[in-house]
Amino acid sequence: MKVTLQSLTPPRKPNVLAHASVKIEFDTHSITISDLRLLRNRSGELWVGMPAIAVSNGGREYRYEPCVEFSRELRRAVEDTVLAAYAESEAKLAVRS
Repeated sequence: MKVTLQSLTPPRKPNVLAHASVKIEFDTHSITISDLRLLRNRSGELWVGMPAIAVSNGGREYRYEPCVEFSRELRRAVEDTVLAAYAESEAKLAVRS
């Protein structure tokens, strides 16, 4: 299995640092996962939000259901790929400043 970053784009929402898309290649098949979100929690840690849909609990309350579920190993590989790409892009911006 190989995980490759396809895109890392500026955010479309205020609390998101970046959006990403990755391609996951297996022996003879591949899948592209879009709408990954790079976020920062209140402790300052970066994390990758996986694609999800909002489902109403009634009224104005929502819960988020995953669109795709990953094994622990695959999720970690996707997170590592996206976080490394973001760190690299941030380092390039810091050098330019």
